[in-house]
Amino acid sequence: MSGTSITGGTHVLRALHRTQVLDLLRTHGPLSRTDLADRLALTRSAVTPMVAELIDEGVLRELGPADGDGVGRSARGRPRVLVGCNPEAARVVAAQVGARWARVVLADAAGAVVDAVTVDVAAAPPSTVVERIAAATDRLVAADGGPPLASAGVCVPGAVDTTSGTVVRSDVLGWRDVPLAEMLTERLATPVQAQDVTQAATLAEARNGVASGARDVVVIDYGARIGAGLVIDGRLHRGASGLAGSIGHVPVFGDDTPCRCGRVGCVEAVAGVRAMVAPRPGHGPGDEVAAFEQVVERVRADEPTVTAVVHRVLDRGAHLAVSMAALIDPEVVVVTGLIVQYPDLAAHLCRRIEALAEVDGGPRFDLRTSTLGIDAWVRGAVLVALQTLQPNVRTALSGR
Repeated sequence: MSGTSITGGTHVLRALHRTQVLDLLRTHGPLSRTDLADRLALTRSAVTPMVAELIDEGVLRELGPADGDGVGRSARGRPRVLVGCNPEAARVVAAQVGARWARVVLADAAGAVVDAVTVDVAAAPPSTVVERIAAATDRLVAADGGPPLASAGVCVPGAVDTTSGTVVRSDVLGWRDVPLAEMLTERLATPVQAQDVTQAATLAEARNGVASGARDVVVIDYGARIGAGLVIDGRLHRGASGLAGSIGHVPVFGDDTPCRCGRVGCVEAVAGVRAMVAPRPGHGPGDEVAAFEQVVERVRADEPTVTAVVHRVLDRGAHLAVSMAALIDPEVVVVTGLIVQYPDLAAHLCRRIEALAEVDGGPRFDLRTSTLGIDAWVRGAVLVALQTLQPNVRTALSGR
């Protein structure tokens, strides 16, 4: 093996380890060098110089000794010094685009939200949405007066090719083949990553939500859209082109219910919120949510016909969740999305999932309801933005 190959391999390994250190600190908060080494299965002698390098670069900072009754002390009784992400190292912006509104947040390098604003994007074309997000970002950065903007993450309800940042299809927004990441990168003059809202929510649930610490997770994003997020062996599974989990328009055999995509029998058309309301010509996703709220009130008033329809639809959603669990065999299944805004309906969905999963030989998992709710989408977009701050392994591979 040539010296160049050995050097390149060392650079890649070091970049990966730096990434792991930063990722762990962003996920779990401050840790000692010894704790970092233990959790990453590295030696303390390997972790210590990396941490020192990241402190010198201003990415990390020492926070002092750990508190509490011997916790955080070394074998010789000396208090362990904690290190954590330096919030002031950079700023990132995250945007969650919906049918009517886009939520734009400014966050620090540790992922804490500094400020936020909501902008109207109803029926706006992609170029207008980009401009309104960018203008909101400019206002947030100017008002903050902190470190410069280093990266951005944006999530949308639709199939997103994460390799290019292109929105392949979004029926909610009416977009096709929109190079969203490229458009925002040009306007903001900073790196931008685009992702589907379900995958963004999955990141948030796995890092900061009810699936934290689990190695294998299925997240069911249930609402007007239906998507599945997958964490396999501790990593978000995006698929070859970033479209893993895009199950909303998979056809259900034998069903001819019209879908807004123009086909019939799609999962969203028969198993989601849209199947619980009576669609009206010209109504958009925002109108469907309002109509769904009326349906919920009728269910709570014990109207038998409406209740039967809603329960039948939720039952289909439960079958979908159990099928995904059988395929992945996860430790945890998380129900998130619009449905968690209605605890009684979310509870019914979870009961049906548990009942269907109780078959001998079926999947065994811990079923949890999101505590982040719809905030998981934008919190996931913050994590997407933070990922671009990590060391670039491709640069190390190139030897530069």
